[in-house]
Amino acid sequence: MLLAGFYYENWRPGAKQTKDRTQEEFLNHIRDYFRNINPDVDAESLVRAVFKIMAQRVSLGEIEDVINMMPPALRELWPATVRS
Repeated sequence: MLLAGFYYENWRPGAKQTKDRTQEEFLNHIRDYFRNINPDVDAESLVRAVFKIMAQRVSLGEIEDVINMMPPALRELWPATVRS
Protein backbone atom coordinates (compact mmCIF):
# COMPACT_ATOMS: atom_id res chain seq x y z
CA MET A 1 0.00 0.00 0.00
CA LEU A 2 2.88 2.34 0.75
CA LEU A 3 4.32 1.87 -2.72
CA ALA A 4 0.91 2.40 -4.28
CA GLY A 5 0.55 5.58 -2.25
CA PHE A 6 3.81 6.93 -3.65
CA TYR A 7 3.11 5.78 -7.16
CA TYR A 8 -0.52 6.89 -7.46
CA GLU A 9 -0.42 10.06 -5.37
CA ASN A 10 -2.86 12.55 -6.91
CA TRP A 11 -4.23 9.83 -9.18
CA ARG A 12 -7.24 10.96 -11.22
CA PRO A 13 -9.30 8.22 -12.89
CA GLY A 14 -9.93 10.29 -16.05
CA ALA A 15 -6.34 11.40 -16.49
CA LYS A 16 -3.77 9.56 -18.54
CA GLN A 17 -1.75 7.22 -16.35
CA THR A 18 2.01 7.06 -16.61
CA LYS A 19 3.71 3.73 -17.06
CA ASP A 20 7.24 3.91 -15.82
CA ARG A 21 9.37 1.45 -17.74
CA THR A 22 12.76 2.47 -16.44
CA GLN A 23 14.23 2.86 -12.99
CA GLU A 24 14.96 6.51 -13.68
CA GLU A 25 11.33 7.31 -14.55
CA PHE A 26 10.12 5.53 -11.42
CA LEU A 27 12.72 7.14 -9.17
CA ASN A 28 11.90 10.57 -10.60
CA HIS A 29 8.31 10.11 -9.41
CA ILE A 30 9.63 9.42 -5.91
CA ARG A 31 11.92 12.47 -6.07
CA ASP A 32 9.01 14.64 -7.24
CA TYR A 33 6.88 13.42 -4.36
CA PHE A 34 9.54 14.37 -1.80
CA ARG A 35 10.84 17.56 -3.45
CA ASN A 36 9.08 19.86 -0.94
CA ILE A 37 9.96 17.70 2.07
CA ASN A 38 13.55 16.79 1.28
CA PRO A 39 14.82 17.76 -2.18
CA ASP A 40 18.03 15.78 -1.58
CA VAL A 41 16.26 12.47 -0.90
CA ASP A 42 18.11 9.41 -2.19
CA ALA A 43 15.14 7.92 -4.05
CA GLU A 44 16.83 4.64 -4.90
CA SER A 45 17.85 3.95 -1.29
CA LEU A 46 14.37 4.88 -0.13
CA VAL A 47 12.68 2.53 -2.61
CA ARG A 48 15.08 -0.30 -1.80
CA ALA A 49 14.37 0.18 1.93
CA VAL A 50 10.60 0.11 1.38
CA PHE A 51 10.88 -3.00 -0.80
CA LYS A 52 13.06 -4.67 1.84
CA ILE A 53 10.49 -3.99 4.56
CA MET A 54 7.69 -5.21 2.30
CA ALA A 55 9.65 -8.41 1.56
CA GLN A 56 9.97 -9.02 5.30
CA ARG A 57 6.30 -8.46 6.09
CA VAL A 58 4.41 -9.79 3.05
CA SER A 59 4.32 -13.44 2.03
CA LEU A 60 6.87 -14.54 -0.56
CA GLY A 61 4.12 -15.64 -2.94
CA GLU A 62 2.48 -12.21 -2.90
CA ILE A 63 5.82 -10.43 -3.33
CA GLU A 64 6.66 -12.68 -6.29
CA ASP A 65 3.31 -11.78 -7.89
CA VAL A 66 4.05 -8.07 -7.48
CA ILE A 67 7.58 -8.42 -8.84
CA ASN A 68 6.38 -10.38 -11.87
CA MET A 69 3.93 -7.59 -12.75
CA MET A 70 6.68 -4.95 -12.74
CA PRO A 71 8.85 -4.03 -15.73
CA PRO A 72 12.20 -5.85 -15.59
CA ALA A 73 14.12 -2.63 -14.88
CA LEU A 74 12.11 -2.06 -11.70
CA ARG A 75 12.44 -5.64 -10.48
CA GLU A 76 16.12 -5.00 -9.83
CA LEU A 77 15.21 -2.65 -6.97
CA TRP A 78 13.89 -5.56 -4.87
CA PRO A 79 16.25 -7.44 -2.52
CA ALA A 80 18.05 -10.28 -4.31
CA THR A 81 16.57 -12.78 -1.84
CA VAL A 82 13.07 -12.30 -3.30
CA ARG A 83 14.05 -11.93 -6.97
CA SER A 84 15.11 -15.52 -7.55
